[in-house]
Amino acid sequence: RRGPEGLAVINRSLAVDPGNAFLLGTAISAQADLGRIGDAMRTLDHALAQFPDDPSLHFLKGQVRYVYTGNTDEWRRALERFSPAGGAETRISENVRLLIAEHRYADLQRFLDNTDVVAVRVISGPGGVGLWGVGQFPVADYRGWTALMLGDEARARLAGRAVQEFIAMQEDTPRNHWFLRLLAADAHAFLGERQQAIAAAHETLTLMPRTRERSSANEAAFAAAHVLAWVGMGDEAVDLLGVLGDEGGWVGPYISRDPILARALAANPRYQALMAQFAARAAATRLE
Repeated sequence: RRGPEGLAVINRSLAVDPGNAFLLGTAISAQADLGRIGDAMRTLDHALAQFPDDPSLHFLKGQVRYVYTGNTDEWRRALERFSPAGGAETRISENVRLLIAEHRYADLQRFLDNTDVVAVRVISGPGGVGLWGVGQFPVADYRGWTALMLGDEARARLAGRAVQEFIAMQEDTPRNHWFLRLLAADAHAFLGERQQAIAAAHETLTLMPRTRERSSANEAAFAAAHVLAWVGMGDEAVDLLGVLGDEGGWVGPYISRDPILARALAANPRYQALMAQFAARAAATRLE
């Protein structure tokens, strides 16, 4: 987790190199992590004045506004502007995130049916920070979650088998082993294999503890919570989400906007109470 000391280091670097787009993006993320959302939005506007055609900055601004207001208009405008010229990572990941945020699962199904891309490079983004050294992410995983949200068990099983085939083709290394186990947890959930999904999710959390790499550990916990929530381990999922929300910043509000968790945990009173806390935090945050 980036603390005040980390942000101070970034600011000193920006004083030396104020036109560095990477440093500006890092400063925005650090400010958001610390809950300084107004500062993050001002830094975003400053960065966009220097780099008006940088897609990642436009996506980030739209996503921050969505997290705190639920409004996707700015995010959608950015996607409409930059998606045609973007690479597969941008085109697929941003469309998937936005269509899920808008609860447009049938449209998402059609979008995924019309892509022949098998996998995309894992890139950093809101809601989980960067994942380093884990390689590719199978588009079949997106198909699996979409099928579950649509209640299409047959498509979910097809996606689960496709994710397993993808895993079998990857080189398993100490760096990516936890990530492959996370994908395996998703695949088992898609296939309706409850006990295997739980075991793989638990293994993921053991392989990527918070003492190893905080950013990757947060991503592992967030993804494992989805699997555990979906296979009926609601209280354990809520425990993970509570720890993540304690990180502060925009993590809690981001979690409160997640439709997959909301569907799986709708009847869990502990989840509802936690989401009320996160929603109140979002409502109390000024973006300007």
